[in-house]
Amino acid sequence: MLEQYDSEQGYCRKLGHHLNFQYCRTERNGKPCIKIFDCWFEKFDIKTFMRENFTSEEIEALNSATPPKTNTLLNLIQQAKNRQKRGN
Repeated sequence: MLEQYDSEQGYCRKLGHHLNFQYCRTERNGKPCIKIFDCWFEKFDIKTFMRENFTSEEIEALNSATPPKTNTLLNLIQQAKNRQKRGN
């Protein structure tokens, strides 16, 4: 059942405070948060829950939903450099 854990409370490693599972399950426009496995594995069997309620494509999409942090940081550094050049 998709909503069986919705009222469970857990700590969000992404936002830094406690949230209910429903938020995490629907965080990205109705799709699970990319950190759903990281935040909920201690509360219940999140892997089984995801397999039973989401397609393998939806689960795989969580792994590719965001670029690695190093890419994000490099992009932010480049944007800052570009802004600085335009300001001169």
